[in-house]
Amino acid sequence: MQYKQPPAYLGLKKIITELFDWFSPKKYLNEDTFTGRLRSYQITAFVVFFIWSFLNFISYLNYSYIITSLSCFLLVFVRNLIERNKIWTAYVLLLLCFNISLILLSYVEGLRSGVYLFFFPCIIGFAFVADFTDKRNMQLTYAICVGSFMIAILIAPDYSLLQPMSVKTYNHSFTINITLSFLLVGWLSFALARENHSKQTILKSKEVFRNMIFNSSQDGLVIVDMEYGLISECNLRVGPLFRIDSNDSLVGTSASKLFYESTQEGWDDIYKQMCDPLVNWEGELTCVRKDGSEFRGNVRVSSFEYRGKRFKKISIADTSEKNNILNELKAAKNKAEESAFAKAQFLSNMSHELRTPLNGIIGATNLLLQDQHLSGQSENLNILKFSSEHILSLINDILDLSKLDANKVNLERIPVDIPKFINTIGSTFAQQFKNKDLPFEVIVGDNLTRSVITDPTRLNQVLTNLLSNALKFTSSGGVKLEVKAISIKSESSHIEFSVTDSGIGIGEEKLKKIFDQFTQADEKTTRKYGGTGLGLTISQKLVALMGGELRVESKHNKGSKFYFDIVVPVYMGKEKAYINETPVDYIKLSGMRVLIAEDNTINMMIASRFLDKWGIIYSKAKNGLEAVSLFGKHDFDVILMDLEMPEMDGYGALSEIRKTNTDIPAIAFTASVFENMREKLADCGFNDYVRKPFKPEDLHFKLAKFFSGHTKTA
Repeated sequence: MQYKQPPAYLGLKKIITELFDWFSPKKYLNEDTFTGRLRSYQITAFVVFFIWSFLNFISYLNYSYIITSLSCFLLVFVRNLIERNKIWTAYVLLLLCFNISLILLSYVEGLRSGVYLFFFPCIIGFAFVADFTDKRNMQLTYAICVGSFMIAILIAPDYSLLQPMSVKTYNHSFTINITLSFLLVGWLSFALARENHSKQTILKSKEVFRNMIFNSSQDGLVIVDMEYGLISECNLRVGPLFRIDSNDSLVGTSASKLFYESTQEGWDDIYKQMCDPLVNWEGELTCVRKDGSEFRGNVRVSSFEYRGKRFKKISIADTSEKNNILNELKAAKNKAEESAFAKAQFLSNMSHELRTPLNGIIGATNLLLQDQHLSGQSENLNILKFSSEHILSLINDILDLSKLDANKVNLERIPVDIPKFINTIGSTFAQQFKNKDLPFEVIVGDNLTRSVITDPTRLNQVLTNLLSNALKFTSSGGVKLEVKAISIKSESSHIEFSVTDSGIGIGEEKLKKIFDQFTQADEKTTRKYGGTGLGLTISQKLVALMGGELRVESKHNKGSKFYFDIVVPVYMGKEKAYINETPVDYIKLSGMRVLIAEDNTINMMIASRFLDKWGIIYSKAKNGLEAVSLFGKHDFDVILMDLEMPEMDGYGALSEIRKTNTDIPAIAFTASVFENMREKLADCGFNDYVRKPFKPEDLHFKLAKFFSGHTKTA
């Protein structure tokens, strides 16, 4: 394809368009900058000199034509400098071009022609252009303009020596020049006045806007002249704040009088900080009103300079109402904390008082079940055992919820063998599902071979709650407990736990309610199946403590799936993590010597009966003093010590015993429940604890741990 050359006239048109655009003043009219004014003045000067040059050409004034033509070329160069952003050079060259041209024209044409009269619009024009915020700019402008005018008057002859003209021509030239110069002076003066008016309007508008901001502030604002330390201005908020009729009464007074602290010791240090020009001070001071009343104010002091003078702006906000609200909130907080403490104390005391008789009921029931009894009594004893253990479960739930709400549950970090741990939970529920003729499946991922660090007690509590609910609400189908690894890394494992059932399920509109305290999805469910509605709430909070979220997928009459995932550290130790210990029936405790200290007669009787059955030799103490005395007279393998006893409590008794023997194992035998129980008991010298009401197998296992004949097996 052959490229066609564009017509010549199109190229010429483009050049003319660009040239016109280059000198067009339209795009600079709204430019309120030194550069913008310089561009506008350059365009005006070029137009004037271009017309002047043309008139000189047709009038055969050769020297004048040469001067004005050269001036046009110089003005084009000035424009080029402006476009290249060499503003200062362009300004100086424009200034010199104008003044030198007028000097030369005055000399060439003579004073009678009146050319020198153009110095006046020239001076006014540069007054419009000059940046008078720059002292050097202003001095240079007036020095060149006035100096050039004086030179022109001094060197120019009355009549031209180079361009002889008739008297008539001189008269016409003078008339034209004086008329044009006056017109230019008038036009430039008008433009300058209009510009000045525009700037004054803008400044006034800005001042009004600043005053609106100053006076619309909700804080009292005081301006202090730091030369004298006196108030120079206040905003309208100061009057109502300090209850004064007019702000003028404060102007000229010391700012220190606004504050009560100015009359007190230590004010000098505060005042020194407030006056430091490099520091913005903030604090709360007592402000004094005109009528003598006081209020607390948040005071902020900041520095600024204006026209070479230093000032401080003091902002004062009345904090009385805020402080009253804070005091009320503080009082309410203290009251709430006292109430929470009282609640915790009450729950702790109630727990202890309820657990003590329950220990007798559960202990006696277990003894009756282990002793010979009539076959018809078995059902009644099992009912008694189930009911008492159910009451104990409710007490534990309420205590757990109270501690979780108070953020007083701390997780243990114990090595756990996940497959063994899950299988233990599964075996615990296997018989219950079998009794209900429900299939129960336990699935553990094959890649969960490494032990992890977690809290087995709390994890067991969550899974037990979920399995108990599945057992309760499922009558056909089956239940599945599944544990699988989402991801396994060298230092951590991401594990998902889930319990799936085919029970009654939950409607979509009721799913949000199931995690609320004391709430079940349906009141009919509560009446039919029982329960307090605490299990899922506790489980949700415990899972959140572990770093996960308990979630549910369920459909009405189609079953439910409760699941959560947690990231747990991998156990790096060499010892095996023991979850399944040897069954207690296989560990013989015959001949073990135990010191038991218990002030409650029933608890002592129940514990003694089990110790007798296991062949343990024991000595009984009713309080801590008796326990210390017995320990000094006999040798024991283990101490079983109640914590709350008369005369001397379990802590004091063990402390006395540890003075003579630091090695003997001590087991706390207590109905108390408190935060960080294991750690606090360990700090007091206990090796372990058995919580009342106790299960016989738990007590047997804890005693067996410290018997020399007991050996752990994996």
